Amino acid sequence: MENDNNDGRFRFPFITFVILIFYHDFIFINLSYYFEINSIVLSSSWKEVILLFITCYVFLYVFSCKINSICLKVILFSSISVFWGIFSSNGSLNETIIIGKNYIFPFLFVCSLFVIKSSDIEMKKVCNVLFFVVVLPNFFFGIWEVFNVKEMDDIWFYEPLLSSGNIFASFNHFRDGVIRCNGFFVGTLSYAVTGFCSFIIFFIMRKERYSSVKILVSLLMLLMSQTRTFFIGLIFFFILYLFYSIYKKKIDVFLTVVLLLASFLLVLLLLPYFSSDGSALGRIEQWTNALNLLISHPFGQGFFSIGITGDNRADSYIIDLIRIYGVYFIVLLYLTISFIIMTLNSSNHIKYSEIPCLLAISFLFILFFQSLLNTPVFYFIIMILVKVRKENHEKNSYTMCSVQ
Repeated sequence: MENDNNDGRFRFPFITFVILIFYHDFIFINLSYYFEINSIVLSSSWKEVILLFITCYVFLYVFSCKINSICLKVILFSSISVFWGIFSSNGSLNETIIIGKNYIFPFLFVCSLFVIKSSDIEMKKVCNVLFFVVVLPNFFFGIWEVFNVKEMDDIWFYEPLLSSGNIFASFNHFRDGVIRCNGFFVGTLSYAVTGFCSFIIFFIMRKERYSSVKILVSLLMLLMSQTRTFFIGLIFFFILYLFYSIYKKKIDVFLTVVLLLASFLLVLLLLPYFSSDGSALGRIEQWTNALNLLISHPFGQGFFSIGITGDNRADSYIIDLIRIYGVYFIVLLYLTISFIIMTLNSSNHIKYSEIPCLLAISFLFILFFQSLLNTPVFYFIIMILVKVRKENHEKNSYTMCSVQ
């Protein structure tokens, strides 16, 4: 998993960091509530502190070291994205950064993965660590919730967040009187998307020992979350996997974008015929408003458009990005998919290299319908995707040097 290195250089333990993010809310919300302390340590701000150090490291590295072309492109792309979100905002710089920190963090995390030396990652092992350290404990916690959580105040985070001024809507946490499981997360969406990603991982690894059990556990997590979007996402994944199985090394970026957008539009058009509840119809209205905003504000409204408390956030992460970036979002989406497909097409010699790539595209599809802001599994996907890309680049560089 995270192997020791003999070169004497410090290597950041990204796997440990990402695993801690999965239990971030459970640990810090309970500590803050129990000790009645809202300090920088107990108010869940440790990620922002690390982010500040990462930012300084990245800039120092860029100005003092030679970097390869891929790393330079990633840093430039991330810098443009962050500054676009900041300077297209109408609010003060301080408020804009506070609002946008959850959108800025992923860009800096990607940069840090490229710049900071890290321990080696073996795909099979790191996926098994995710299952046994994250998925399985949340699955058992979810079963406990089904049998024991009957009212809002039975939910583990209800009292701590209520005392902080948060408002809860019953329909977000119960459906037909049955709890929508949260596990160690705040909200069922993070619980559901963790099960969703686990299902995809172990479906791809289905020939490995006990993978069928892991697939079943992941599917049961989805059922306990009672979130319909992720079952639609599984259908999209199976289509994508079939697409990948047929074309293998010949996957085209443009065709992938078409498949992604066509699948999204098909689901959006069919929603009124299969669902008449407020959430489904509300998403259609939000997308209509997003397209109108794209016309009236083609360069976006920056991070400030989300609102100081995030109260203007949409049900779709993609809609929020359209509001923030405007037409630049099209570039953002295309370059992201290009990076994923280039990694997939060039890394076939690495075992299970398709896992992060197919996982990332399936996750993108879900983002059209859900606002998975700062979800822990998002950082897990970024980590394994970048690690596969770097491993492939390093192997190619080594091969070229050997030939010379």
